[in-house]
Amino acid sequence: MQFFTDMIINKGSDPYRIECLQGEKVLDTRPLWEEVFFEDSRAFTDYYFAQKAPSNTTFVCRHLSTGQIVSMVHLTPYDMTIRNTNVPTFYIVGVATKDSYRHRGLMSTLLKKAFNYAALHGCPFVFLMPADPAIYKPFDFSYVYARPQYGIPEVLKDKEVYISQFSDACIHLKRIEREASYQILSALSDFAAKILSAKYDYYLTRTPAYYGTLLLELYSQNGCIYAFFLHDRLEGYFLYTEEEKRPFIQELLFSEKLRSFICSKNYVNLFPAVLPDCEPIIMAKNLLPLPMVSPAPMSLTGLPDGVGDESRSAPFSTFAASLSDIGPTPFSDDRFFSLPSSIDYVNYLSTHKGFINEIV
Repeated sequence: MQFFTDMIINKGSDPYRIECLQGEKVLDTRPLWEEVFFEDSRAFTDYYFAQKAPSNTTFVCRHLSTGQIVSMVHLTPYDMTIRNTNVPTFYIVGVATKDSYRHRGLMSTLLKKAFNYAALHGCPFVFLMPADPAIYKPFDFSYVYARPQYGIPEVLKDKEVYISQFSDACIHLKRIEREASYQILSALSDFAAKILSAKYDYYLTRTPAYYGTLLLELYSQNGCIYAFFLHDRLEGYFLYTEEEKRPFIQELLFSEKLRSFICSKNYVNLFPAVLPDCEPIIMAKNLLPLPMVSPAPMSLTGLPDGVGDESRSAPFSTFAASLSDIGPTPFSDDRFFSLPSSIDYVNYLSTHKGFINEIV
């Protein structure tokens, strides 16, 4: 099925070609990426174009006279689990225009083509992490998820004790190696599925391959996954990065059993503290027609454990009632299948408890 054909547009006196790049052709966008996102480290950019870019669909605007790519939008495919239903979506990243070609309507054209492409591929919504939310509000994006904030464990603050392993008779904390075994990746995936399905209404679907790629991304940012084992059983982990000597906890996931043990044994110096503040970071846009209902109030419930639990017991919106009737949707390689068209996904994501994480 043909989803997109290259087209010529004119903006001012200059003609441009709008193209849809896939596979190795996406690597042609690296010069523009390095120019616009110059703050990214070489290690991270190498990771992105080796591991992520080739699996993306990227819309670009190419200046016909010079052949140079002057604007781009990358679509990264993800699956989101929403109330035990697999829903395909695209994460929009790498939104950039060469400085001398801005304010000509190029990006607006690319975004609209990307939205159409995602909808034709069965995605009911798309999401992104905006550098400036004002850019995306005219395209009907709104905030749906707030990222929990975490304190840095005391043991990581001591630069002389960069954790490789801490252990006693019951608990140990391991740094997962860059080239982790499939057994470890599967253990992380199984653990996440168990915890997330029990505590959250929606979350990014986690597979062994997801964690394998995630490890490469974290190592490109001077970080890794630290995993907690209690009596040799995986009971939690956190994602750690360190760029420009600034430590950061991207994600924390743990069982109640681990939390109880750490608190009772006073191992708090090993465990990231969950801080009270949350930062809105993810915006989303519906792509399919919506029902004629009044929107539920916005509450941004992408919160840590123990915060926002009231959303689980609150009356569901019309969307939630509709979603409960959706059966499991098998994944297909071409990502093209039918989904109900009368669901307000953005409303649901913003009013229910989710777990997305900072991603690329």
